[in-house]
Amino acid sequence: MNYPFENDTERIEKRIAEKSVFSEKNRTFLIRVIILIAAFLLSFSGILLCNATLSTQQIAHVNNTTEAVGTVLGIVIVLLCTAGLAVKNILYVSVLQRVHEFAQLRAIGATYQQIKSVVKKERDKIAKPCIVLGTVIGFLVNIVLPLHFYWIPSIVCAVISGIFIWIITALAFQAPAKMAASTSPIEAQHTQATNYFRSVGAKRKLTPIRIGWMYCRANRKKAAYTFLSLIMSGILMFGVFSILNAINPERLASQPYQGNSDVFVLLNSTADEESTYDLMKSTPFTEEQKQKLYNISGVKDVYELYMLDGILTNSEGEKFELSIENAVNPETFKNEIVEGMQPSHELQNGAIPVAINRQSPYYQKLNMQLQVGDYLPYIIDTGYGQKDVALVVSGFVENSDTGLVIYTSGENMKSLSEMNCTLAWYICLDDNGKDVATEIIKEIFIDDDRVDVSVLADDVMALEDYFHNAKVIITVLVVLISLFSFINMLNTSITNAIARRHDYALLEATGMTKLQLRKVQQSESFIYLVGSFIGSCILGIPIGLLLCTQISKIPGLSYFEYHFPVLFVFLYLAAVVMVYHVVSVYQKKSLQQHSIIERIRTIG
Repeated sequence: MNYPFENDTERIEKRIAEKSVFSEKNRTFLIRVIILIAAFLLSFSGILLCNATLSTQQIAHVNNTTEAVGTVLGIVIVLLCTAGLAVKNILYVSVLQRVHEFAQLRAIGATYQQIKSVVKKERDKIAKPCIVLGTVIGFLVNIVLPLHFYWIPSIVCAVISGIFIWIITALAFQAPAKMAASTSPIEAQHTQATNYFRSVGAKRKLTPIRIGWMYCRANRKKAAYTFLSLIMSGILMFGVFSILNAINPERLASQPYQGNSDVFVLLNSTADEESTYDLMKSTPFTEEQKQKLYNISGVKDVYELYMLDGILTNSEGEKFELSIENAVNPETFKNEIVEGMQPSHELQNGAIPVAINRQSPYYQKLNMQLQVGDYLPYIIDTGYGQKDVALVVSGFVENSDTGLVIYTSGENMKSLSEMNCTLAWYICLDDNGKDVATEIIKEIFIDDDRVDVSVLADDVMALEDYFHNAKVIITVLVVLISLFSFINMLNTSITNAIARRHDYALLEATGMTKLQLRKVQQSESFIYLVGSFIGSCILGIPIGLLLCTQISKIPGLSYFEYHFPVLFVFLYLAAVVMVYHVVSVYQKKSLQQHSIIERIRTIG
């Protein structure tokens, strides 16, 4: 005799999985929405960070690859703990509701592996299209953003994002699949009756609140999933909104404006050394142009930035290509010196005094522990040849917002160079008439394609608009992710209301009023929501502070300043109250839909 599940059952397993996906529309829809949003978020954020990191390396010469990878891994962990838990909880409840179905399959000969295979085929049917769609949408959104887009790295990031989401989904399905496959065909056919009140002492009074607490503790695994999902979503929101609240667009925009300047004029060169040097040899930064600037009403100072390329050799004989620049504003640069003194224009024993930036990532690569007074061999490109010079360390600065390592005085730069090595002019303006002066400066250089003119006020406005739009997008994404948990909560409440109709009817038959039954249900929801809110605050607030503190230490990201997200806390509390109200309304209607007799006849 051949049992239905004795031979190759691939097609049967597939048909059962398809039927389950089609019949459980609510479960399927919730899981698909969660996976789609998770795939989009990881793809979008991963590609965005990849492009931002590559742009930072090429423009600011700051290598923050490690930090970017760490951020992406952090997002993966958060999604695992939010989206993964949400999917797992919904599936867990679904398996509890289908326990008789799995028991019947076991009774007619289905093996442990075959039932696991059915659940896995459900996973493939539900998850694969959503992962592909979410990843593609995240890729397309990055294309339309006003940032430089790197195609090959972005495609690689999209593929990796899809793989990570698949791993998260597979992990979420694993435990429910094992639970379904482990169903006993004999025990599951019996009435599922749980004595929730067996631990209550004879002298203790059963109140609606105590009964609600017992129901909450009855299935501790399901309660733990719901609590974890709600708390992790709260932590995610605290972390994200703390970061969004910490961004200071004005401070970010002012990073390239040295010497407290309002406008800077920069050579319009590429990262290619020859391109920069060619422009310097036919420099637009002439004394005549400089005098024009000083003749403009409102112009206070014009600071010059000089730059030359060179090669530094460390104590082990390794050579490193490092540029040398002057301190643009000696007065403000003096305040940046943390050890020693700022470099003077006078040679020390034939060596050029320099200040070293210890926070530059390129300094770390030198594998040198420099001290004040140390000498360094340096080969400098003067514009028309190379020249061996000696550098002496006169002091140290610690600026993580730039990759530059070596500073010296403007006089030293002029003496070393055989050309006009001016890279930029930084222009300081009076507050009165600043707009008029800015327009005149733009007019002076409007026909000169050798330079770019940047205005601090314009950059601040552009960044404020950009971050406003980014905050809206990220806020929507975070709210959608957080909905995973509230969907879990609603799903748990709905299934509890259905599963406990029989219990509620018995309690009502023994004298408990509908108002008391509603208190039982409300107390359970109150424990979940208020408990998770308190847990989210206890864990989320310090995590938000820690995140902002650590991010501000990343090269180029010192513009992050932590501010307590007061508005978010109130909005989060309002959301908790709203969800509590929605759940209470549903539970009230559920009690009124069936009579006591109908509910007593219900098999739990």
